[in-house]
Amino acid sequence: MNITRSYLSQVENGGPASAKLQARFRYVTARWDFVGDSTSSNGAPDDSDIVPLRLVPLVSWAQAGQAVEYDELPVSWQKKVHSSVDDPKAFAVSIAGDSMEPRYHAGDVAFLEPSRPVRQHDTVIARLADGGVVFKIYGRAGDTVRFSSYNPAYPPFEVPVNEIVWVYPIHSVLKIVNK
Repeated sequence: MNITRSYLSQVENGGPASAKLQARFRYVTARWDFVGDSTSSNGAPDDSDIVPLRLVPLVSWAQAGQAVEYDELPVSWQKKVHSSVDDPKAFAVSIAGDSMEPRYHAGDVAFLEPSRPVRQHDTVIARLADGGVVFKIYGRAGDTVRFSSYNPAYPPFEVPVNEIVWVYPIHSVLKIVNK
């Protein structure tokens, strides 16, 4: 954990370091390390690279297909999952299908940023007017959006902008290793 024995002793004996270390476990660095690479002069971990975690709603693929927009995600659908995304409207979706393999797999959890504008080549989740939900790479040209996949078995397709109910960029993806 990159801490000194004296610091660990303070933690074990309930000293002032104990509260600080307990607080550290509520946070994680952007690289998902628990303590980072540096320490302060007293051997305690340096907090400069810590990103706070918070709970965001987690919805299933089918539930995402029913939501017209973020504010319409019913509370009864929502589980919660920790994330470092700071968008106040952030939510997570459990991925379904194999169109983004080998990079992403069914069961992975994608964290969406509804408040951030979508940019060219962003990985996104979008709800289409026909009720379908897609996890794709976004590319807009005029009034048309081209959705592409990593999996070559799924050819790109185009959709008029007015047939997209919502499209949100992905902040991060939690990989599920053992299913």
